[in-house]
Amino acid sequence: MTKEASHISIFQGLLTPMLAAFPCSALFVLFYDFTGSTLRELGCGSAIVNFCAATMAECSQALIRSPSEVIKQNMQLGIHKTNMESFNHVIKNLGVGGFYTGYFSLIMREIPFSVIQFSLYENLKLI
Repeated sequence: MTKEASHISIFQGLLTPMLAAFPCSALFVLFYDFTGSTLRELGCGSAIVNFCAATMAECSQALIRSPSEVIKQNMQLGIHKTNMESFNHVIKNLGVGGFYTGYFSLIMREIPFSVIQFSLYENLKLI
């Protein structure tokens, strides 16, 4: 094993996504409920409501999750030893946009899952 590979750990940076989990979930629920209730009031069908609400919820929560993923991944690769070191490196070298380099990949991965999950959830509530 090389010296660089010995520093790679899947548990490094675990604190950051743990701290981001609550705000991400809160933002998801807030946007899901707001978008769903607004579209229902406008008379949209349930399929459109579920699709749009889940999509908006994923896009909003990813605003917090994406930066936490960047920090976590830098820590897992052993690039930085602390969360603050990783944060400062991204800000200094890439700017705020550096935290969102994987934003579109993240939401493109999560949107189909959420649309299916919450469409099933809403339909199962009716049974």
